[in-house]
Amino acid sequence: MYREFLKRFRTFKNWWRFIPPFNRARYNVIARLRDGTNILVRDIRSDDYTTLMDVVGEDMYRLSLIKNPSIIVDVGAHIGTFSIPVARRFPNATVYAVEPDAENYHALLHNIALNDLKNVFPLNVAVAGGYGSTPFYTSASNVAHSIVDASVGTGTAMVDTIPLSKFPCIDVLKFDAEGAEYVIGEIPRTSYLAIEIHTIAGRDPEKLERDLTSKFRIVRKDVGKSGHITLVGVGR
Repeated sequence: MYREFLKRFRTFKNWWRFIPPFNRARYNVIARLRDGTNILVRDIRSDDYTTLMDVVGEDMYRLSLIKNPSIIVDVGAHIGTFSIPVARRFPNATVYAVEPDAENYHALLHNIALNDLKNVFPLNVAVAGGYGSTPFYTSASNVAHSIVDASVGTGTAMVDTIPLSKFPCIDVLKFDAEGAEYVIGEIPRTSYLAIEIHTIAGRDPEKLERDLTSKFRIVRKDVGKSGHITLVGVGR
C-alpha cells in the first residue's frame, strides 16, 4: 500500500486525486504530472490510468534513452501517454501520433490541446502493410483493439491504413499496436525503439524478437502475464 502511494506521489502533482476517498470521482480527471504534462484520464479505474502509470510511473519505455530526436513516431498512441511527454521534452522534434480508434483519438486530440503542443501531428489511421483500409476489431479494453487479432473483438469497423514507410528517417519509434507488428514488413533501424510483441495464434513472436535483437541493443525486456513481450532498444 505504501509503495503504491509513493508511486502516485512521485508521479502526480495532484496525487491525492488518485487515492481514497478522492478517487471516488473517477471520470475525466486531469492527471498533472511532475514534469508539467497534463493528461486527461477518462476513468481512473480504466486502461487510461494503468497505461499512464506504466509509461510514466514505471518508466517502462526508459525515456531517458531518447537523445535529441528529430522525428518521433508513436504507433498505437492511445490517449498520448508516450507522445505527449516526449513532445514536451523535445519541443524541436516532430511527433507523429497514430491512433486508429475514434474514441481514443478524440482523447488524444484533447490531450494535445491541453498541453498546447504544436509539434504533435495526430493521424486517425492504422499502420499496416500499405495504403488502403482494413477491418478493425474493437475490444472492451480501449488498449486492445487490433487489425490482426479478431479474437479481441466485441465489434468490427473499417479503418484507413498507411505503411510505416510513410515516415522516413525515424529517430524514435514506439510501436504498440496489438499485432500490427507482424504485418508492417521490416521495422527500420532507429536510434531508439520501444515495441510490444503480442502473442497471437499463427504468428511467430520469437522470430520477430530475433530480428529486432539483430538490429538493436536491447536494454530492457519484460514478459507480461499474457505472454506479450516489451522490448526497449537502442540502435547498434
